[in-house]
Amino acid sequence: DGPSSVATGMVREESVALSSLIGVINDRFGSELTEADQLFFEQIAEAASQDENLAQAANANSLDKFQLVFAQALESLFVERIELNEELFTQFMGNNEMQVLVTKWLGLQVYNRLLEKNDT
Repeated sequence: DGPSSVATGMVREESVALSSLIGVINDRFGSELTEADQLFFEQIAEAASQDENLAQAANANSLDKFQLVFAQALESLFVERIELNEELFTQFMGNNEMQVLVTKWLGLQVYNRLLEKNDT
């Protein structure tokens, strides 16, 4: 009897958690990135996941070919994210009402996280 099913021939690299990426960057490049820096990478990944051109490239290409397209888009994603963060910073610093709203909301989030940490 021959094989009962045929593989697609596609090789998928195992997904690496962003926390692992931070660890590798720190080890390999002597950086001191933290979980907070991990959020920046998560923002980039989310923005890239919402990009229709990248979605089309992923559907039409192997991982190797997609990586070429993604490498070209990544710099723009970094720049866009930094610009959005600058804009948010400017809004926050220039708007007292926004400062109050954000401070209260983030204060509650951090407070709950810290209390949850102490409970474990």
